[in-house]
Amino acid sequence: MTISEFLRLGLAIIFAFAGIAKLAGPASFRATMRSFLRRERSVRAASWLVPALEIAAAALLLWPVRWFGEGLTVLLASGFAAVAGIALARKERIECHCFGKAIPQTLGVPTLLLAGMLALSSAYLLYDGSGRSPLKASPADAGAAILIWVGLFAIVALLRAMFRSMRSESHP
Repeated sequence: MTISEFLRLGLAIIFAFAGIAKLAGPASFRATMRSFLRRERSVRAASWLVPALEIAAAALLLWPVRWFGEGLTVLLASGFAAVAGIALARKERIECHCFGKAIPQTLGVPTLLLAGMLALSSAYLLYDGSGRSPLKASPADAGAAILIWVGLFAIVALLRAMFRSMRSESHP
């Protein structure tokens, strides 16, 4: 499995999980959208459109029209980075719900770094333009890559929880 296939598979997992988690608990993501959008109609539309686009991007990363999924993930991740940057600039404490209720987080530097990493990974894939679909990798390679991505995701979630716990203990 090439680095491009590995990145493509990881981005597909991340965006699929994010979209599904948002749709599973739409009220929490809608609350996040209210922090940035003024009209309720826009909030409702974005609350369904963003997760639908994330799921579509995840699927497109795995099929022959990968460039469309790569471009869509660049746009989504860049938008995510912009939202995190705006929240930081305004010094607002906004609950993100980027992964629904599954992984609670506040928009901040870690969120901005994650979004930047996703955008850069997507841009690399779009620029590279090579590599097969991860669906064409051997079952052993695909299985190992999935386990690595799930493990990395779990480690990040545990580190966030640990840092959040340490912060709450030091600031009673």
